[in-house]
Amino acid sequence: MEVAEKLHSLIGVLESADNLWDINQMRIYNLHPLHGDREGQYALDLGRRLGFRLIIIPLDENGNEWDEKDINIVYRATKIVIAWEVTNHYE
Repeated sequence: MEVAEKLHSLIGVLESADNLWDINQMRIYNLHPLHGDREGQYALDLGRRLGFRLIIIPLDENGNEWDEKDINIVYRATKIVIAWEVTNHYE
């Protein structure tokens, strides 16, 4: 139940943000890029002690996944994300 509440709250924050830069400034969510098989995806913590995270895919102004590698550009220019999945980081 707590995971669902945290997810609902985070979705509200994402909807009210102008871009991912706003979310990045909220250190509680620990926005960070993923690597390997998850290249192009980013994670947001739903609470460190919970161990769950929301995986998002940022989209550019044309609705495509970013080719840009500079996260500062991605964070400042992303206004649309795909909420991909919720995972337990420790499983």
